[in-house]
Amino acid sequence: MKNRGVLIVLAAVVIAGAAAYALYQRSRPAASPAQTQPAGTARESPLAEAKTAAAHASFASEGTSVNYVREHLGHVILCLEGPRGMNVNAAWDNPCQGQGNGVLNDLGSAGASWSLVAQTADDLAVRALRSGVLAEMKVAASGVAALMKLIAEAP
Repeated sequence: MKNRGVLIVLAAVVIAGAAAYALYQRSRPAASPAQTQPAGTARESPLAEAKTAAAHASFASEGTSVNYVREHLGHVILCLEGPRGMNVNAAWDNPCQGQGNGVLNDLGSAGASWSLVAQTADDLAVRALRSGVLAEMKVAASGVAALMKLIAEAP
């Protein structure tokens, strides 16, 4: 019961933080072309992986069965940790195959400021996966989706 409350509070904090960040981003002027990163840079790989992870976290948040939610949270973990990740099950399909080696591995020094966000998303996804309680898993998946969208849409 104690873990359930912690998970719900953590998910609420993540969602509130994502909402606040989104409001902040809307109030900022658009980046000039000189401020954007050129295509083909090292940053491209974790962005693609983050977008894929965000999509699968969203799928999980809308799931109607524990197995469905588990499957998509597994996809998120694969995109975050890469195929050799500590929490990866080799039987899972890898929707990020060919996009990189996992957000956590590919961020590198250029994305060091986003590493904490990615690690938090990974921790939340792993805990949700282990929960087995559909409602908790879905709330956590919503939080993971919000965190991954922050990375995917990072300036």
